[in-house]
Amino acid sequence: MLAAAVAFMTLLSCEEKGMGLAGVPIVMAPTEAGQTKALLDGQTFAAEGNQIKVYDYFTAPSADYEVPTDYYINGDIATSNGSAWPFAGKHEWTTDGVHKFFGWMEKDNSDPSSPITASGFFGTGFGFADGVLTIPAKTLSQTGTPQFDFMYSDIEPRDLTGDVKNFSKVDMDFRHLFTAFKVTAANVSSNKVWLKNVTIENLKNTRSAQIDYRGNDADITYGVPISAANFTYSLSDEGKELVKNATAIQLSDYTIMWPQSTADFGNAQIVVNYDYQEQGSTRMEGTTTIPLFQMKPWNAGKKNDVALSFKDKEISLTCNVEPWEVMADTLDFTDQISVSNPITWIPNSVESVDYEKGEVVLYTDSYSVAVCNFRIDTPAGATWTASLIPVEGYSDAFKILDNTKYGAVGVDSEVHIQVTNMAPIAPRHVVLLRITVQTADGRTIVADMMPKQTDESITEYKLIQNLING
Repeated sequence: MLAAAVAFMTLLSCEEKGMGLAGVPIVMAPTEAGQTKALLDGQTFAAEGNQIKVYDYFTAPSADYEVPTDYYINGDIATSNGSAWPFAGKHEWTTDGVHKFFGWMEKDNSDPSSPITASGFFGTGFGFADGVLTIPAKTLSQTGTPQFDFMYSDIEPRDLTGDVKNFSKVDMDFRHLFTAFKVTAANVSSNKVWLKNVTIENLKNTRSAQIDYRGNDADITYGVPISAANFTYSLSDEGKELVKNATAIQLSDYTIMWPQSTADFGNAQIVVNYDYQEQGSTRMEGTTTIPLFQMKPWNAGKKNDVALSFKDKEISLTCNVEPWEVMADTLDFTDQISVSNPITWIPNSVESVDYEKGEVVLYTDSYSVAVCNFRIDTPAGATWTASLIPVEGYSDAFKILDNTKYGAVGVDSEVHIQVTNMAPIAPRHVVLLRITVQTADGRTIVADMMPKQTDESITEYKLIQNLING
């Protein structure tokens, strides 16, 4: 499986609790999967310019609810900037009702010189209506067909009808529509072998599909195969020697293909053309045909290694099924900052702390270092910056020490601060300690890092160096 994340168009929030909008942005988080140019992995899925289309079907708690039952998010496009998937704006959570999120990959921009869109790839007939995504019959040929690893999500529900409101990130798990295969060959015989070409005949390469989002889960139905084709992998007319007992050679990268059932393999076969030389004899030509009517299914979201082994007197075939490697990638696009540990001060690193007033008095000497620690959890992929805002006295009376002015969101963090003014007579100096968060999509947000016991009107610590009388 695979996944992806998004953020949404701004709507006015309803200040009356229990109705309309909660004022909290909807945030989604994806998971990704894959390998090779044809198959998306965590990096290529998040390539700059990739797009996903997202829907949110909302069921209102009553007929007179401010937000009506309908598509609350109606096919909005989220575009990756390389680390996040922002929309132009944001959608806010409702305070009640049930949301059902789903979507699919709209554009693969992992190769910016030739981006692939879902509508361009599948052509006429691709579309969403009445809760069903229709994927028209598509022929996957060996040449001329882009390797588009189309993915679609399951349904992720969020029920807000209870007393406890869950406004956390929405995880959208994406599935692969296609299967994939490659061909390898190895020589474990006592003979010399020169492999010329391998052909998989009668692969069912044209079919359609429908994904029904009207229930509680995405329900996919594949159409009956319409046509079949041969896929030939050639090395050379003279053949490539397969070194005895060496690592298998790979005749092809993974190729996207419609899933194949055992029945689909009913009249399929593999034809192998090669030369061989037994000890003490001359080089001979050989052709072997291997029927595939007992081949196990090639299921969607699986990679199939069609492995040929040259043995004495025979060529054996095994099909090794490899799972698509799953990589989790949590992406945030909200202007909501979540803080699991607000700023607290290390004992004895400061002269005093009044957490209720948000005031910290620093030692007046050149070696004492005031140390505070905290943890910001979201937005994921963001960074934080500490700065000092002058309030009273000299603007340069304090400094943040190197390597503690910046940090990453999602890890335990510290800021180290020293006073810089040791004059024998000096006024009282005061600054505010401000923490800002820089999101992956370029926004800067001021964070409220104060503990619960601080007065709600105070959002930043006041750092104080008391006056020096000499």
